[in-house]
Amino acid sequence: MKPPADAVLRNGWFEYTPTPSLVSELRLTRSEFTADYDWCNAGGYQPMSNFIAASADTTRARACFGK
Repeated sequence: MKPPADAVLRNGWFEYTPTPSLVSELRLTRSEFTADYDWCNAGGYQPMSNFIAASADTTRARACFGK
């Protein structure tokens, strides 16, 4: 695998810091065979299944500012 064009070779290792970018949507694969995702809010952490059923294969999460 080649390093990105703007990677710098220092002491025998390539160093690279990716540019942060906003993600419009997260696709969370959920299954009864694995641990559920934790949902964090002001009340602490809770399993996502407390809010959204895990019966579908994928849960899509998007930010909704001001709604």
